[in-house]
Amino acid sequence: MKKSKEKLDSPKMTRRELGKVVIPTALAGTLFDPLNLNAAPGLRLEKDGTDLRFVSGSTTVARVPAIAQGEAKSAVNQVKFRMQAGQKASRSFQSGPWNVTEEIRPLEQGFYEWKRTWKNRTSAGVEADLCMEIESGYSPEFTLIPGISYNGNPEYGRRAVKGLAAPDGKPWLFSAFRSYIPAGHYSEGGGWSIFVFTSLEHKSLFCAFSLLERNGRIVHRLLWPERDNLPVLRPDQTPVQEKLAVGPSEEHSVTAYIVLAPAVEKRRALAVGTDHAWRLNRRDVKASFPPERLWELGIQYARESLWYDKDDFTGFSFGLDRVQDKWVQRSTGRFEIGWCNQNAALGTAFIQDYIWNRNEDSLQKGEKAMDFWANNGRLPCGLFYTHWDMKLGKEKWAYHNPTYLGRPTKPGEYFLDTVNLGHGAYQYLLASELIEKCGKQKPIWRQLGLDTCNFFVDHVLPDGTFGKAYSLNGECLNPAFTTGAHILWPMLKAYRMTHDARYLDTARRAFRAYLERDLDKFICTSGAVDADTIDREAAVPLLFAALDLYELTGSKEYLRHAELAAYYLASWQWHYAPPMHPESPIKELDYEWFAGTGITVTLLQSQDPWGTLWAFAWLRLAKATTGYLEGSSGAMFQSGHPGVVRRQSSLQGRRASGRKPDGIVRLPVAHARWQEALRRLRQLAGCVDQCPSLDYTDPLAQLERLRSVGKSRCSSLPSRIA
Repeated sequence: MKKSKEKLDSPKMTRRELGKVVIPTALAGTLFDPLNLNAAPGLRLEKDGTDLRFVSGSTTVARVPAIAQGEAKSAVNQVKFRMQAGQKASRSFQSGPWNVTEEIRPLEQGFYEWKRTWKNRTSAGVEADLCMEIESGYSPEFTLIPGISYNGNPEYGRRAVKGLAAPDGKPWLFSAFRSYIPAGHYSEGGGWSIFVFTSLEHKSLFCAFSLLERNGRIVHRLLWPERDNLPVLRPDQTPVQEKLAVGPSEEHSVTAYIVLAPAVEKRRALAVGTDHAWRLNRRDVKASFPPERLWELGIQYARESLWYDKDDFTGFSFGLDRVQDKWVQRSTGRFEIGWCNQNAALGTAFIQDYIWNRNEDSLQKGEKAMDFWANNGRLPCGLFYTHWDMKLGKEKWAYHNPTYLGRPTKPGEYFLDTVNLGHGAYQYLLASELIEKCGKQKPIWRQLGLDTCNFFVDHVLPDGTFGKAYSLNGECLNPAFTTGAHILWPMLKAYRMTHDARYLDTARRAFRAYLERDLDKFICTSGAVDADTIDREAAVPLLFAALDLYELTGSKEYLRHAELAAYYLASWQWHYAPPMHPESPIKELDYEWFAGTGITVTLLQSQDPWGTLWAFAWLRLAKATTGYLEGSSGAMFQSGHPGVVRRQSSLQGRRASGRKPDGIVRLPVAHARWQEALRRLRQLAGCVDQCPSLDYTDPLAQLERLRSVGKSRCSSLPSRIA
């Protein structure tokens, strides 16, 4: 892949230049090159009794026992080996009804392909329960399943599995599709790490996996057929439980991959496994529209569908609901300054649209929206309302998250969250600069942003962090979580604009606190304000801040921290596209799943376009590391990371069945391996209460039964559900 010739992180880079960058995504290469972590020096394969083991010097890094079945325990017989110079190994053995043959061979140093075939040696069919295991030579110090379990989700994890085993002691079983790398799971300890994942070939991919602690070691298990035993959240949900029948003399062959890497620094060897998975599965994603058209569609959608201008508010609605076969602005939770609604960002975007396209209506709407919140939403303490419905007294902010404060809200209690405070303050500082390019001055916009930063300079918590929630009087109501890291974004913008050292000093101290408490542990929390849990969004401001601090101070330690944040975010990125049934609504939408990002560790997994927020930061990191890190790291960044922006092209601007406004992007999208996806489908069909419980295994039946429920309510679904 050739490097792009564009200067990808230049502040003057236009959207047209961005569109020239080649598309697939994911992080590749930067983190481990400086420490030579990609090399696994001295690794060799040896036989040890009936086992195969990986050895470095005198240290056993991992062993592969001769195990063929999951629950069934059968004696192992006729074990035979063929070893080749300590690098490649073949083994065959018998266990129960199976003749097993396998081969492990290196693809690169420390990266192994593991092929296995089970052959039914009996004269009768067998309901298979197949297993492959690799056991660590170390005691586990950290485990990770991308997107669903971060060291067992120890402290946070609302609606998430805790630990590696259920309360009854049985290990959690995960369908391969729970992980954002196919059946991918990771452990580290004793200076080494193991990452295991499967190939995308059908027989290999449709499996399950688990992490099992055994005799002070960690066992990575791959299991066939696909299944899970995770908790269900509603009566109509069912665990995945497939069956695998293997006839007489038939075979079942699979391919998996093993990555063994030194864990010189904690949490950083994960990069080796994610990079190998990316390089193996990456593919180009063709954009449906050029960047100019995407921009036009986004502005068009906000202008025609979200604009709201009445006595009680002027700005942009949160989004649309479908009521009586019409798309209308939602009636609750309507106006938010940041996070998902992004009132301030939309106002800023409209001003930018005027700068690019000289559209007077864009300038008028952008200016009017920004003026309204600045003139009416500021609070005496120096902060501002984050949700306008709160100011109108129509509903509490926490209508969708009653646990946000860590306690029940008091009657009539309103509060502000630092996610929205950070987004809002940054956008007002940025907008104050953009409006000057339009020949106007808006000192009140600049002051709103600076007042917010001044508040947090004066009210920084004793540990240097900024807290999660504040009262309207400026009292910290919840100091926990990574949420407050969003204040770093405007704090460093304020320093760039004013050169006031207080902003830089406060930001550096806060960044260090969030780094040591959260990011270094690879557990960032409550960036998604509707879920008090481990998520990807909380790390986004840490990536931004690390890059800003590197640019402002020249200290390369911040590049290292940026890389850690970037790989944390990469662990939330889908490194493959789960196969969809041809009649799946997602398939019919032509939704590009590959390279999208998940949201939280909750069991209701899905993905959305939020990755577009930090894609440009990955490009900044690419340029910064090109001259600093050896190898192909910079090239991999530059060729890879814009894809998370363009992968959404297949949704933006599509008019599904002629029913959705141009430019709309759905958030989130769930793949239909779990019953929660069916609830979403029924919601979209307008028949939540009328549709019966549906079987997730048959998408065709889903469509037919949804169409059959109430023609007046589902008549818009003749051929698809969007």
